[in-house]
Amino acid sequence: MDIKLNPIFRETYTLRDAGVKEKGYYITDACAGCGACAAICPQRCIEEGAPYRIHRNHCLRCGNCYENCPAHAIERK
Repeated sequence: MDIKLNPIFRETYTLRDAGVKEKGYYITDACAGCGACAAICPQRCIEEGAPYRIHRNHCLRCGNCYENCPAHAIERK
């Protein structure tokens, strides 16, 4: 993770055939499209859409979006 960049950039590396376990937050189809998550994101890594989308390579995993979603449409892996 390079924290000098804004937004940050996070990469995942594996050894040989080891699988990658996805971590972080994602937005489900329960998204109401209100934009509360995007407005509160310190990295501005949430993209408008139906549903909104979190760019995980730029996410701090701070949980602000999760805690402030009025539709409870954000889940944690």
